[in-house]
Amino acid sequence: MFMSLARKMCDQQNPMNYQSEGVAMDISELENWLKKRCDGDWEHQGGISIESTDNPGWYIQIDFDDLDPPEAIAIEKYNVYRTDTDFVTAKYDEANRSLGIACGISNLSEALMLLTR
Repeated sequence: MFMSLARKMCDQQNPMNYQSEGVAMDISELENWLKKRCDGDWEHQGGISIESTDNPGWYIQIDFDDLDPPEAIAIEKYNVYRTDTDFVTAKYDEANRSLGIACGISNLSEALMLLTR
């Protein structure tokens, strides 16, 4: 298993009410996401990077070639801010054809699940 995922079960009336459910994200989900995109071109023009930030947290950047940004636009609608350390926000940069996802230090699994759902 890659990392622990604190899946947030949000209350429909109040998204700030959630319960963590101990679930693990298998690294093969991210591997399969990448394999689906590697077509001989994407891996040369697109890509994914994951880095730590100083707030502390994580930043994921996905660069798309000129063929497949629709999923980025769908992911961008996922913005959850619970506290200063418990958040996931996404922003699609149309000019650079890239998606940036910032998240809290314990939200990397939640952010990566956006790519594999």
